[in-house]
Amino acid sequence: MKSTKIVLLILILAFPVAIYLFLQAFGNNEFDLPVFYKNGIDSVYNECNSGERQFTIPDFELNQLGSDRSISNKQLKDQLTVVIFPDLVSANFQRLENEFIRVNNSLSENTEDVQLLLVIRDTDVSGLPESIDDLPLVKILSGTGDYLATLEKCVFVLPNQSPSHHEYAEVPTNHAMLLIDEELRIRGYYDAYQTEEIDRLIVETRILLANKMK
Repeated sequence: MKSTKIVLLILILAFPVAIYLFLQAFGNNEFDLPVFYKNGIDSVYNECNSGERQFTIPDFELNQLGSDRSISNKQLKDQLTVVIFPDLVSANFQRLENEFIRVNNSLSENTEDVQLLLVIRDTDVSGLPESIDDLPLVKILSGTGDYLATLEKCVFVLPNQSPSHHEYAEVPTNHAMLLIDEELRIRGYYDAYQTEEIDRLIVETRILLANKMK
């Protein structure tokens, strides 16, 4: 039984690597990831008034914990960015924590090109696990509840359970990870509580990295 568990663990960890190697060998890493919101986000959140043009992450400002600096959309340029607004008091947060650590470890060789932003409310700072705080790719950002609610809609366009959104509309806001490219365009949504979705996030981030370096 123990050996079976070890084999299963190895297969789970090796799966995203195998896909990545396959794409490198046979696909030239030119897999075409979607670019979301080419005509703006008004059909999803009409109060944001984004206009009918390619949506890119607009300006925002959040405090970075453990630092005297703030983070804006300027710090997202020229890097790939993964963002999540988690619920730290969720009974299932341990599962999210494990997946977040896995993303960090899988991409940790790319500290100059990838960052993971974990956005939390000011009032939740004390509940943050040290295991996440110490990860090299992670930046922990905080803001007031009202301001974060605006960011969830008009800046990061998190799922809103609307049929006009996309196939991830039913993913709860605090489960959704999104992938942003170096041009501030949203390139993917992922359910952070689903292992296969995190596998996909890792693979697609590596594809964008490879294309970025060409």
